[in-house]
Amino acid sequence: MEKTILGVLIVVALIVGIFGVHAVTSGVGTEKSVAQKSSLHIDDSKEISDSQESAQLVSLAKITKAQAEAIALKNVQGTVKESQLENDNGDVVYAVDVINGNTETEVIVDAGNGNVLKTQKDDNSDAQDGKDSENDGAD
Repeated sequence: MEKTILGVLIVVALIVGIFGVHAVTSGVGTEKSVAQKSSLHIDDSKEISDSQESAQLVSLAKITKAQAEAIALKNVQGTVKESQLENDNGDVVYAVDVINGNTETEVIVDAGNGNVLKTQKDDNSDAQDGKDSENDGAD
């Protein structure tokens, strides 16, 4: 009898362990606040002028601003308010702001491969309360 109970407990522990590993590796049940890194990088350790940095970003980008906006709109409903090519801590990305009603969402699009790296919602009606939500593109 004790061997049967022990055997059942071992099987249950294995099943829980397998599902736990799957949840961790697939991102299930994890907080989505760490953004993925871009496929393109720029050396931001050197001081250069804004115009030099802009020229460098444009030369590295493999997708256009219009493509980044279209990708953002496939992920978030609304209208593009503004978008720009940016150096985000060394990552070359497009930051696309999308408006839908009172909600503004910033979509960070990899300027190299077009992957959505992060979305961050800001409900303008709650902006004074500091209610922001973040989601990386790790889904």
